Amino acid sequence: MTLENQSPCRSIRPVAGTSSPSRVLGAAMLGLFLSASSALAAPNDGAAAAAPLPPPPAPAPLVTPAYTVGAGDTIRVRVYEEDRLNGTYAVSQDGRVDLPWIGKVSVTGLGPEQIADLVESRYADGYLVSPQVVVDVEAYGSKPVQLLGNIQNPGTYYLERPTDLIGILAEAGGVARSDQLSTYEIHIKRARTDAVAPVTLSLDRLMHLGEGNLKVESGDVIHITRGRVVYVSGEVVRPGAVAWKEGLTLSQVLAAAGGPARTANLRNVLLIRGDQRIKASIRDIQRGRADDIMIRADDQVIIDESAF
Repeated sequence: MTLENQSPCRSIRPVAGTSSPSRVLGAAMLGLFLSASSALAAPNDGAAAAAPLPPPPAPAPLVTPAYTVGAGDTIRVRVYEEDRLNGTYAVSQDGRVDLPWIGKVSVTGLGPEQIADLVESRYADGYLVSPQVVVDVEAYGSKPVQLLGNIQNPGTYYLERPTDLIGILAEAGGVARSDQLSTYEIHIKRARTDAVAPVTLSLDRLMHLGEGNLKVESGDVIHITRGRVVYVSGEVVRPGAVAWKEGLTLSQVLAAAGGPARTANLRNVLLIRGDQRIKASIRDIQRGRADDIMIRADDQVIIDESAF
């Protein structure tokens, strides 16, 4: 045997009908990749459906301006870096202002910020690029309120903001006479057509308890006047006028006058009603021996002095 017929090793050849190891490994990896892709693409029966998109945000609520412009007001308009367009303008009776370049603009019923937005849009329509406008109320004159009667400074006032009854009275300096507030009434006549009858309130209860502190409206006529009263004199703590109301009794009148003085003779009370002279005993009423007497407006009650 020669060396030529002997080889140091034997080469491995694939058997017919089989694949090489590298091809087998490649086919296996390709199968795994295709299986994973199919699993991702195929729907998963029984799985939860995709979460729905969140609803669109709710629109911002409309903000009512604190003050709305009307005929009689004067507004100041300022346009950034456009001094030639700045100025003050009176609101005409038809609710419009006449502005440079853009002409008449209806502003009645709008707040200053709303007017600024409107003017900006008008100037941006072929006049200015990205205009910036600021609007202020220069003078108030569209919402008058009349104050009459027992007021330090009666007259016509113009609303500049939402105002209540106590606020407008304070602006007018308060009541002229602060004594015996219980005898005064506030009569409010509304300009609105749906307000049939004037509103009547107690000045005393308003000032001390805040009762009836209504919102003041444009066109209101507020009249503070002394209401119907009963006059009390003699031996009481606070002689003078006492506010009358339906159902008022003699004993209630005595209590409203601060009660009897130490020298009062409660068995000798005189009630004067026109030409009538009616004698009564508070002591008998208190002990249930006599009925309480109903008091009428403008009655006079005199408490006699005790002899002891």
